[in-house]
Amino acid sequence: MKVHFVPQGYEVHRILAGIILSQAEKVIIIRNKEKKLQALESYVQEKIDDVVKELKSKKATYFFVKQIEDKNYAVNFFDFIDALKNVENWISQELSKDNEVTVNISTGNSIINCALFCAAMKYNVPAYYIVPEYYEETPVSKLSEELLAKGITHYIVLPKISLNYLADVPFDLLKALKRLGGKVDSITKLAIEVEPELKNLGEDKRRSRRMKISRQLEHLRNLGYVEISLKGKEKEIKLTNMGEIVLRYVE
Repeated sequence: MKVHFVPQGYEVHRILAGIILSQAEKVIIIRNKEKKLQALESYVQEKIDDVVKELKSKKATYFFVKQIEDKNYAVNFFDFIDALKNVENWISQELSKDNEVTVNISTGNSIINCALFCAAMKYNVPAYYIVPEYYEETPVSKLSEELLAKGITHYIVLPKISLNYLADVPFDLLKALKRLGGKVDSITKLAIEVEPELKNLGEDKRRSRRMKISRQLEHLRNLGYVEISLKGKEKEIKLTNMGEIVLRYVE
């Protein structure tokens, strides 16, 4: 089965173009579960209804569409980790059923599209961008300054780039640091939290493990996930706000 993921959005033509391009048998419209502006959400719902109506009323054009999911797939469009974890899970589930998956990154906001792009690259599935003919000079509504894309000129299939993001992140250190309250005053204490058996090992073994953790901590600091400061002869390690956010990816 050919499965196509597309975020909710205002631009019906770009959504439909991706469906035609993918010849999708199952269309999954990703909804925003963070409904902050009811008037704007009502406008989005109108556009989704237009998409569903088009798919169902023009069966000669969309004969390949067998299933439309427009309510059961939702993420927070303003939370990248939430969007990424969910999208990865959904794509992985479809691929495990030997389904063909495509994604459309032409609609929705930048956060959900970044999540879709990352997941598509990770799982090596095609990502489409539908190029509009022009943008209206008036906003989509009084509540938003976003311009509405009109028409379609062509599409772009993004090249597949092998991404295995976060594969080299030592999450065991971040988890241990969080268990210790987000801060620890020595690498030795952190090492023992990660590997309690180090308590019973000799100094040489501990030194070897501290050296490895020290290198990993430098990597985490470069990523912005921890802060490291010198307190006397020891290093104090602190989990940053960004480190707490990225931890949600594996929790």
